[in-house]
Amino acid sequence: MSKSRPTHQRLFTGSILFGIVLLVVLMLPTSVMAEDYQGHLYQDAIQEGVNEGLIDLDDGDFYPDQIITKSEWVRWVTRYFGLSKIASEGFADVAADSKYYEDFLIAKEAGLILPDEEGLAHPEAGVSLEDAVWGVVTLLHLDIEQEQTGLLSIEDAADITPGKESAIRLALAKHWIRLNEEDRIFPIRDMTRAEAVSFLDNVTGLRLLTSQTYGSALETKTLEENLSIYGTEVMLQRMESNDDIIVYQKAGGGHLTLSKVNLQGDVIVLGAGDFTLELKDSLVREVKTFNPYGTTKVIRDARSHIENFVQTTPIVLEVTDEAPVTHETETPDTVKWVILAFVVLLLALLVYGAKESEQTLFLSEGIGKVYRLPGLAGWKEVEIHNPAPTVLLAQMQRGRLRLQGLQEGKVTIILLRADDEKMKKRKDRPQMVLHVVVVKQAKHDKDVGTEDILR
Repeated sequence: MSKSRPTHQRLFTGSILFGIVLLVVLMLPTSVMAEDYQGHLYQDAIQEGVNEGLIDLDDGDFYPDQIITKSEWVRWVTRYFGLSKIASEGFADVAADSKYYEDFLIAKEAGLILPDEEGLAHPEAGVSLEDAVWGVVTLLHLDIEQEQTGLLSIEDAADITPGKESAIRLALAKHWIRLNEEDRIFPIRDMTRAEAVSFLDNVTGLRLLTSQTYGSALETKTLEENLSIYGTEVMLQRMESNDDIIVYQKAGGGHLTLSKVNLQGDVIVLGAGDFTLELKDSLVREVKTFNPYGTTKVIRDARSHIENFVQTTPIVLEVTDEAPVTHETETPDTVKWVILAFVVLLLALLVYGAKESEQTLFLSEGIGKVYRLPGLAGWKEVEIHNPAPTVLLAQMQRGRLRLQGLQEGKVTIILLRADDEKMKKRKDRPQMVLHVVVVKQAKHDKDVGTEDILR
């Protein structure tokens, strides 16, 4: 009869199991979602912001269609753009005990928010689309006159504040904002919280929040959005893009490596302190530095090319590996076909040469034999595998294979053609395989080209 365990032991065991289950549940990745934006047009952008810790759900809801206040906008902008530097003075109408106080100091230092004539920021006011666009274009130091802004027809263009239309057209060309079905954008209407998140999500694009390697070492990836760098050690490999790579203050003191990247956009370094940008076999249209907090060091090898630099802050350029740059030259088609034909021929020769020549040899038992078939002169080395019985000696002498100490049994002899160090390391180097079978008396020793060695 089995004995039941005491109650306290069962409770103790149950507590341990419950603790283990609870620990596993807590370690599983979780995703918080408020019910009030499920099914919303901008649900994906909102959810990404929540998952990445850029958006807070203070009371469990998001209120996507509520007008965003300047306080909320400032907090989101500082987070989405990885800003951290703080101004020495704040705004008269943002109290030091306000939960947005530090956000406004950061926004002021970045030039996103400027005080009015009375030194006020109006934290509870709304934020219009044109103000949001103008602030971001200013933050990124984009030259709206040089950019391709397109010729889209905007039905409510007359509502845009004079001087800001180029910025709006730039945002449309970059797909940060979109016209509605009536080709309107409502530039001076206050944005909703959902519209604000969608705009920030479109501008920052793919956000690499931590140190990591992005891209495949084998396959080139095409990226069709901006790429934002927040991690201090990031490598991008095998990428093509017409958009921009933006390095934010959060990556300060870090290192960004581009390996086999073709960027027809810009690399923009924004206030990242002493930062290093390294190019390996990569092309970049333009490098822009707006980094008053340190020096941007650019390292490129000779296979890399940067078409232009726009620097308002110091840049140190270092070039390594002075091999000829070949990116801008095009190989003629005739040369390509000749190279291809040569490669095919070379591969065919390698395949043919790598084939094993395999023979079976029957020998009579005795002290020694010499194996002398045509073609042996090209073979240099001898390897002995699985001897049964032992072959005391196997060596090449003047194009003949000498075997000594033959006893009844089998052995495999492998002859290797190459004797240089490089070929020795190749697994596919040419070889001849001889399967030697030693019997008491072979009937056809002379027929297979052997002769007794003098005793």
